[in-house]
Amino acid sequence: AALRDYTDICLIGHFRGYTYFRASAVEPGFLVLRRPKTSQTELRRHTTILLANEGAEDAAIRSLRRHSISCIPIVEREWEIFKSTPDTFGEVSWLPRSGRYLRRIQKLARLGMPTVGKLFNVRQGIRSGLKEVFLLAKADYERLPARERRYFRPAAGSPTIWDGRLEQSTFVFYPYADTGCLLRTEEEVRTQTETFYRTRLFPFKEKLQARADADPEKWWLLTRERAWQHGRRPKLVSKSFGEMGSFAYDRLGEFVVVQGYAWFWKGECNEYGKEEEEFFGSDFSLAYLAILNSPSFEAMLACFCPRVRGGQFDLSPRFVNRVFLPDLSDDLRVSSDTVQRLTQLGHRIHEGDMPAFEALDKIVAEVYGFSEADTE
Repeated sequence: AALRDYTDICLIGHFRGYTYFRASAVEPGFLVLRRPKTSQTELRRHTTILLANEGAEDAAIRSLRRHSISCIPIVEREWEIFKSTPDTFGEVSWLPRSGRYLRRIQKLARLGMPTVGKLFNVRQGIRSGLKEVFLLAKADYERLPARERRYFRPAAGSPTIWDGRLEQSTFVFYPYADTGCLLRTEEEVRTQTETFYRTRLFPFKEKLQARADADPEKWWLLTRERAWQHGRRPKLVSKSFGEMGSFAYDRLGEFVVVQGYAWFWKGECNEYGKEEEEFFGSDFSLAYLAILNSPSFEAMLACFCPRVRGGQFDLSPRFVNRVFLPDLSDDLRVSSDTVQRLTQLGHRIHEGDMPAFEALDKIVAEVYGFSEADTE
């Protein structure tokens, strides 16, 4: 915000991929700033945007040099150059978007479509402080005595969400319930979880006590257990970094979100309101599961969420809260028949039967109000 106040943003570029600078861990971007000759914001110039796919970076730069005077947009198969206004770039991100995506965003804004942050409360999962201690593979969990397993719950996050479905492949030590912590003293931990205490906890006692932000007197507990996970609440969940297939539905609320985020319904845009329990007991949860795992929603993520190495999007709330998402509870905009069709697709995803992306996206694009021209 400070830079924008006293400089002109002349040029913002974005190279998709990681091969132009082979040591880079994120996609390269660049900008050119200039001190304005006048402080009057209305006289500031437009910003040039350059976007190039992997392998087309040099060709895009040459094209920019040749057409630096012209204001005519240049749209090639592998790169794009056009003008935008400085107010397109906010304080959260200066990530440049293609002209096609900008037209989508402007259309959705005109339609008054809500955002993820208006409809859902997106919460970060636990922070263990030493995951090699607290997280167990399924085989290790099953080797524990039955009475010790009650202090573990399946973990939801990057390693356990695949193709829109949760897998019980990792378990986290989570000695909490609605009433709070179940193991309040070291003696209780030693006697109630004898095997886990002997093989996992006690050998790492010094490291656990030295964790930042952890209570050294309660060294066997997670650094941040997130009290909202003490009870079992149904929720939509996502990976920390992901794309299509990175969202799932925890119908019974048995999973603890670890490396990812939990989505709880708040529906602020719905005039009549829907309680969280009512939402997750309805068709809406599965209908949203279908939307979140669609190509159209991935295109929305590309507008607001930066990519990391591997091409995945950062799904943290600071970015994902700004993504446009239809309010399915608004029956004036979304018909019950459309919700039902999405619910059927979401049910298939939840059961491990990912539908064809073309069939899924046709319905999702309809809910967003995209025409064929918008999705080309």
